[in-house]
Amino acid sequence: MKLITLLILLLVGIPNTLAQSTEVPSGNASIAGRVLLEGKPLADAIVNLVFGQRVNGPTRTTKTDANGKYKFEGVGAGTYFVAPHAMAYVFSEASNYQPYPGKNVNLSAEEHLTDVNLALTRGGVITGKITDAAGRPVVEERISLILKDAQGRNASRVRNYFEPMISQTDDRGIYRIFGLAPGKYLVSVGEGENNFSGVGDVARKRYPQTFYPGVATETEAKLVEVEADAEAANIDIRLSREKQTYTARGQAVDGLSGKPIVGIRIGLVRIGRNGMQVVASTPGITNANGEFAIQGLISGSYAVYLENEYTLPFYAERTMFEVADADVNGLQIKAQRGSTISGSVLIQGAAAQDLSQLFRSLYVSYFSRAGDPALSYTPMRLQSDGTFRLTGIIPGLGNFRLGSFTGENQVMLLRVERDGVPINGGLTVNAGEEVQGIRLIAGLGAGVIRGQVVVQGGTIPSGAMMMVSARLLSTQQGGRTVSVDARGTFLFEKLMPGEYELMLSPPLVNGQSPPPPANRKTVKQRITVSATGETTVTMTLDLSQQGGQQ
Repeated sequence: MKLITLLILLLVGIPNTLAQSTEVPSGNASIAGRVLLEGKPLADAIVNLVFGQRVNGPTRTTKTDANGKYKFEGVGAGTYFVAPHAMAYVFSEASNYQPYPGKNVNLSAEEHLTDVNLALTRGGVITGKITDAAGRPVVEERISLILKDAQGRNASRVRNYFEPMISQTDDRGIYRIFGLAPGKYLVSVGEGENNFSGVGDVARKRYPQTFYPGVATETEAKLVEVEADAEAANIDIRLSREKQTYTARGQAVDGLSGKPIVGIRIGLVRIGRNGMQVVASTPGITNANGEFAIQGLISGSYAVYLENEYTLPFYAERTMFEVADADVNGLQIKAQRGSTISGSVLIQGAAAQDLSQLFRSLYVSYFSRAGDPALSYTPMRLQSDGTFRLTGIIPGLGNFRLGSFTGENQVMLLRVERDGVPINGGLTVNAGEEVQGIRLIAGLGAGVIRGQVVVQGGTIPSGAMMMVSARLLSTQQGGRTVSVDARGTFLFEKLMPGEYELMLSPPLVNGQSPPPPANRKTVKQRITVSATGETTVTMTLDLSQQGGQQ
């Protein structure tokens, strides 16, 4: 089943409640270019340089001069995201994988790029009024826009997804959404099976999802055409009678003793059509009797669960329930005593670094294959000596993941040992077991792969995303994946020496491969990385061939 959260995590990565580095790495490289509005220089435009592949990474900001030029000097090597901050404009090369408009750039240590140009056009506008069944304005109601492609498929959400106030009605029930790319949009208001706004504000009225021009289903809806620098006005929607809301009450208890579990956070999932799941919110924490109450629920299918941060001794499968036309009482989350995993991390190739600082920038996670895939664990930060202790583990076979909060120290997990013996195929944890002696061997080397993707036999559509993965063949652990930038380059840094398999994934547009014969193409290539220095590689993607492997 597909899990969709209300926050897009593709580039955001680890929750920003965890401390991250705030400085862009320094060095001798530079990135420069121009910001153009419909082909003409745009002065005083704000440009952000974001390190790593997440929008909340370390950022440096500058402004364009009178000729639309900008420059970031003294920058270190790495992967960057160059983004114009221009809310009313549309980035001409926007990708549906990037919640903000901009370009990926893979930068070498001494490289000086002068043509990272950002072309903007004036965005379009959709505006209208939302009223209830009595004709009264509906205030602070969110508008949903979905861009449709030529085949009628969902192309992407609006560019300003992270600015909800832009797509809400005012005190007159009027909304005005600007900075939209040209195209045809599906406009709707209210909550459907796969469109749920959560339960945070219990006083907020809830309406059935209604599509423009006031119809109940998407098949009846009329698409709204948006043109550049133009306004689609009077896109009004009259809602039907508001939905009744209900309350679900329950208790979290220890599955063995039956005693209440106090002060544990409860999570809520809305289950929609075709099993699609929307993480609605975190309704609250259990009280002194282990009780919880979730208000503001509309009719539909839900599940509640315990949120685990590897600090709780419990785990519990989700408790499913249905809301029909009445409150739901007597829900019970039966928690089981989970297992415990204790161990440490050994970093190979990082002797010259401050290991305590390095360890504190890393996190460890363990995913049980037997557990519910919707039950998420907050990654556990390593102690300064590289040790960790994970509690509330679901019994069964599982795998470890080791990563970086900052994006700067992308270590590669090489192998897992228990009491000095390598573990292949995952770790099996028994119910109630206290697993000790786990050691995660990771590598943080000095090897570099700098690659170039050459496309022949066709053209990659604008806004497409290509990814390359690198897997060290001497380990059974997963590899590392990076994006291909607008120049067709990709970059892997801090690699351990050895033979790697590179895999170039098919270009994706709107979350899907292009039509045949360009779909399902996988390009594989092997390369040897030395302990130091840079290894270059060229990968050729032939779009004229049928799907399969090249």
